[in-house]
Amino acid sequence: MKERVSHRFTLNAETTSGTYESELLNSSKATADLSARYLNAIRLSQDDLDGWIEHGAHPENLPNACNQCPFKATCHDAFGYVDLNPASEGTQRVGLYPFNEEAIWTMYQQLDRSSTAHTPRSLLSSVVGYVLESHGPKIPAGEFPPQANHMGSDFRAPSLYNLSQRQLLRQQVLAQGGSDTTAIRLESLILFWGTRSINSSVIRQRRLVGGLSQEIFQAFNLPFIDGEVTTASSTPPPSTLAYPLSRRSNFVSPNPGSDTSAPSAQEATKEKEVQIPIEAQKTSPIILGRYTEDINNWSNGAKLQNYEKLRELLVSFIETSIDWEMYAISTAQVKDRIKPLRMAFEDQVGKTINTNDSLVFKRSLSMVTVLQALDYLNVNSKNPAPEQIGGYLILLSSWLTENEADIVAFAQRPTAQSSEKRPLISIALANCVLLSCLQGTFEHRSYSARELLSLVLTDCVRGTDKQWQNAIAQSEQYRSKKWASLMTGVVRKDNYINTSRKSLLQLLNRPQGGVSSVRFIDADLALDILETFEQNNWNLSPMEPVGNSASKEWAANYEINQAFIAHFGATLKDERALVTDKLNALQELIGNSDPKEVFAQIQKWIDTMKQLQKPYQLEVKSTINAQRLTRILNSLEQVAKENRPKALALRLSGIISTQKEATEHLQFLQSFKNEVGKQLTQLQQRFDKLRDETARSTPPALVERTYQEVENIIQHTLQENQEVLS
Repeated sequence: MKERVSHRFTLNAETTSGTYESELLNSSKATADLSARYLNAIRLSQDDLDGWIEHGAHPENLPNACNQCPFKATCHDAFGYVDLNPASEGTQRVGLYPFNEEAIWTMYQQLDRSSTAHTPRSLLSSVVGYVLESHGPKIPAGEFPPQANHMGSDFRAPSLYNLSQRQLLRQQVLAQGGSDTTAIRLESLILFWGTRSINSSVIRQRRLVGGLSQEIFQAFNLPFIDGEVTTASSTPPPSTLAYPLSRRSNFVSPNPGSDTSAPSAQEATKEKEVQIPIEAQKTSPIILGRYTEDINNWSNGAKLQNYEKLRELLVSFIETSIDWEMYAISTAQVKDRIKPLRMAFEDQVGKTINTNDSLVFKRSLSMVTVLQALDYLNVNSKNPAPEQIGGYLILLSSWLTENEADIVAFAQRPTAQSSEKRPLISIALANCVLLSCLQGTFEHRSYSARELLSLVLTDCVRGTDKQWQNAIAQSEQYRSKKWASLMTGVVRKDNYINTSRKSLLQLLNRPQGGVSSVRFIDADLALDILETFEQNNWNLSPMEPVGNSASKEWAANYEINQAFIAHFGATLKDERALVTDKLNALQELIGNSDPKEVFAQIQKWIDTMKQLQKPYQLEVKSTINAQRLTRILNSLEQVAKENRPKALALRLSGIISTQKEATEHLQFLQSFKNEVGKQLTQLQQRFDKLRDETARSTPPALVERTYQEVENIIQHTLQENQEVLS
């Protein structure tokens, strides 16, 4: 058959996209005219149509179902009509209920051109037919119109021109006792039947909201809200819709039998009707955003195409609108967590880089409104419409209030999957306190929170890898193995110490102007954290795992925290045991003697050896004396008795110099003991030899007496030194 066709005629015209559309339906009047005929056919019975056909099917004699409707005047007044015979004397006015001219045209224009051609068939099937078939039962139930997104299958819902009016619309509906569902239905009415705004105006003593009269609201069981008041124009533009001069406000529903006070058909046809403008409002030209259509399509179920640009706008708004300092979140954390790559929208075109660590914003009316507002304000930042900017700011503020807690929680946590809720600054400051303790910064005394903070920050600013390595070397020489091992362990990976200290500075940083260097810090916040840490007696709380995608600052502080929790307590005990051993060694050498007595006897021994001109090997230093030994013993005894973690840590941090002095005094006393023992051994050997020699001969009386005196001196000396070193 196709091969035998030589010519094909079409009334459609090719569009720029390559599709074909009907040129017959190029205006709202044309779509209303075709729809009215279809609606009239639906309302007529089969007998009416058969009778018309039997009488020649003349167009001027077409039966009109509206003529038998008791609500004709009120219905035509509210929803409009189409005159099927405008040129003839007899009028054939067919009402558009439950549509109006604007609703039919809007739905037709919103048909998805990629899948549905704009033709009379698509108008009747995808618009008029689909709406009546899918939602017709909702009309008598008082549930029509439905939510805008559910209105059609082949056409999308438009959006409000001024999205800030959505919140006002909801507030006014709730104020009249309506529900959120009612507000959604009313918005659908405004979007399709009205002017896509809730601007309120008074035209010839008749108030309109969104270009719609009170009767339309009442017909759909919707409250007639106040809308947003605007200034009426003195010369309103003409409209294509017609209204009868007689106005009735008691219209409830055009369903038969629902209003006994409605005029009869005869009375209705006698009413004098004139053309009256539907709306006249003096408003600023509507300027949409750059991505309005994309956002609106997304709200209706399509994928969000320009998600990258929109999330940049959203991130900029979030960054500048939340008081991050109030939540102890630093600028560095905000830059790391609140950035476009970590933001995503439900059903966006592009994939989320890390689905386990992203803040995903669900598709919702409030989210759609926020994106539209940000888009509008970005495009019109230099000259926004005064009546719109205030509403947008209220809308944005309301959305931020509802979502701020979730956004802050996301910024505070190391990753979206982590359950760690403590601020990073609290963890980093506690870590840096213990790092300074390990390095030996503190002395064995009490510090105020301010003094402690000053020492910790000094280490953060001036501390170097070389200084830490030198501290490790000293620990290996004078401290316990666990102390040195812990110091080595915390620098084993990725220079965690430097990362933790630098992160603390940035977390406390309060940059001024455009300068990001650390010049001013939040000292009050740091002091509050230190006070809490000290109240907990320097006991760390374990952290929850941060996850693989956590920043290096979180990773470093997590590893240090884990190392301290696992080993710091045991390290303190091991270090105290080492100190106790050294204390016991000193006490064993001096016994119950006072250090002054010990050094007095040592000096007496030295003097005796000099008098006897006996050589000895004992290096005497001015730094080794009774006064220092007394101080050393007191310090070591305090450490040995201390059981509180914080106090013990402070005493042990700066004890390395005491350990050095204790080691020097211990070595000196041990050397003295060894030297005295050696001298006594030599004297004993000589004495025994002399006794052997004298036993073989009889010495003179003088020699015998002298020998006895020397023996007494030696015995006395032996006894004194034995008492000192016992």
